[in-house]
Parts: sequence; C-alpha cells; structure tokens
Amino acid sequence: MNNIELVKSAYESFGKGDMETFKSLLSDQFVFKVPGEYSHAGVFNGADDVIENCFSQLMQNIPSFHLTPVQFWESGDTVFVKVELKSDDMSTDGLHMHVVSDGKAQSFEAFEDTQAIAKAVKS
Repeated sequence: MNNIELVKSAYESFGKGDMETFKSLLSDQFVFKVPGEYSHAGVFNGADDVIENCFSQLMQNIPSFHLTPVQFWESGDTVFVKVELKSDDMSTDGLHMHVVSDGKAQSFEAFEDTQAIAKAVKS
C-alpha cells in the first residue's frame, strides 16, 4: 500500500466508523493536531486518544458532521488532502497534512476554518 492509499484507507475507515482498521494504519507514536477552541480540538497522542477524546467529542459537538476527501497530493513522506467539511449548519473546505513512514501514519495536522466549525459546535 502506498502513502496515498494508506491515507485514503484512513478516511474510509473513519467514514464507516471502523476504528479497528483506522487504528491499524497508525504508528504507536501517532500525533493528531486539530486547531480551534472546542472540546474536539487539541493535540492527541496515539490512536486511542484520538478516538476517545477527539472523534467522540466531534460527534457529540456536531452530530451531523460529514467529511469528504476531495483531492490527494503527495510530496515525499507527506500526503496533503483537500477536504469538504459539512454539517446541518456548516459547509467549508480544509486541508489535512499526513506524514507517513514505514507503512504507518505518523502524524496528522488539520488546517481548517475554525470560525465556521465553532459556529457549528454552538448551533
């Protein structure tokens, strides 16, 4: 599996709620960074931290949340993904940066419209 295929698999498993597959794609030292001033934002270390303290909070904060990867680019060990973020009260784009090495995702960083997301959280 190449780097883009691995990242696509991560989005697919997230979309299906298949956290076992999601976890299998991540390194033990995985770091996940989400900007913003809401409970699902922050720096999360390891798959369990991401699932328990980011993903679960995200779905509580924005129950109608849906993420669609639109386009993928690769440069060295980094995969960039243009994404659409939608909910009942939000429609915005973002960019996600994934670092992959040794066949595992090492890190994730989101570059998103934090004001649009904050408004959706408050709705």
